Amino acid sequence: MQRHWKKAIAINAAGIALVVIGAFMPWVTVDTFLGQTSLSGTDGDGVITFTLGVVAAFLLLWTHFRPSLIRGVIIAVIGGLVVLIMMQKITDIGALIADANLADQASIGIGIYVSLLGGIAMLAGAIAIAVISRAMKADSEES
Repeated sequence: MQRHWKKAIAINAAGIALVVIGAFMPWVTVDTFLGQTSLSGTDGDGVITFTLGVVAAFLLLWTHFRPSLIRGVIIAVIGGLVVLIMMQKITDIGALIADANLADQASIGIGIYVSLLGGIAMLAGAIAIAVISRAMKADSEES
């Protein structure tokens, strides 16, 4: 059980790190006659995903030392929110690029994909944390 716990924590920590790092990476890249320009996530909704990542990091640290089903569920919800925000951004930016006929000049930046991958890892890791926490609690009650 301890080995699975460590893996779940590591997966979640990696996901949180990706979400936080992705917030500072380019979310939109546009080629202009002056060169390439980018907008990072922190110029918009990246502030929200960054904040969610920081909150999840504190919850994960607390959960690491004191397993909790509730905190695992909260981290899963945060991961799910990040995934939803990233999916909305991909859809919105893609539609904006298509509507403006900028497909050859603009693209979705790598930061959105990094944050999306991080959100998925957070969600998966947090579900594992919740399940393992529940099993650990049941094992301790039986002893």
